Amino acid sequence: YITIGEEYTADVFMAAYSSTQNPEILVGNVDTAAAKIIGVGAPIPVTGGLGKFTARPTSEGLQNWGGIINVKAPDGSIKAYPFSSSYMAAKPSFAVSATKMNVFYIGVANPVDISASGAAPSNVMATLSGDGRIDNKGQGHYEVTVSSGIECTINVSIKDPKAGGAAKSAGPGQKFRIRKVPNPNAKFAGVISDGAVTKGELLSASGVLADLSDFVFDLKFPITSWSVSMLVNGTWQDRTMKGAAISSEAKALISKAQKGSKILIEGVYCQKPGEKGPTHINGINLKIK
Repeated sequence: YITIGEEYTADVFMAAYSSTQNPEILVGNVDTAAAKIIGVGAPIPVTGGLGKFTARPTSEGLQNWGGIINVKAPDGSIKAYPFSSSYMAAKPSFAVSATKMNVFYIGVANPVDISASGAAPSNVMATLSGDGRIDNKGQGHYEVTVSSGIECTINVSIKDPKAGGAAKSAGPGQKFRIRKVPNPNAKFAGVISDGAVTKGELLSASGVLADLSDFVFDLKFPITSWSVSMLVNGTWQDRTMKGAAISSEAKALISKAQKGSKILIEGVYCQKPGEKGPTHINGINLKIK
């Protein structure tokens, strides 16, 4: 298993050979039934009966190669022995870990890339200690899902095909902190927190959204309930909604607003990833301009 551009080397030899004469070793496409090279084979240098094959792959994936070992028999005839082998070539890569941001968020599929020096991705195994799981997505890509706790560890081991697939630890496990997804903010009529809006902007709003800007994941937070309150003729009136959409009753209440009226969007609850029940989030103070 090498990276593209690196030199692959292999020894090609017979288990027994004449010390007085080196075999001829040709590399190329082989007709195994006829024990001969298809077309013209490329000879490789042979010293002491040992052939040295070298190659530099230019593309990734499994690289198959082989050839013919021609050995002169005592009667002068040539005996041909086909051989074949392969190696894996991959794009050059490296890993960078931000030690201050090694965080997994609860209820989210956290992507992780895992590689081990000198090992093909298919021979790398990763396990997670803690309340969660790690799923292999192939080609060194994984997803970690955690449900609770404050810390977990990813342990990596490498399977050795030459040892019957026995696994050996690749080193100490890497620890990750576990955190809850931050609370989003309620958003209504394009406003988050406090703001001044026109009456038209309020009446055209279709409902409340939960907004979590500049977070590492693009998450959805379904609104489960909220209410709108406003002072009408010296008395506070409110309307409560189930779900994100604004009701016709709430729009009728907002239609009574005048310039300078204050409107409160409060009691906002949404469903967060990893949480069993609805979560209360910040409301909004609005003023008609």
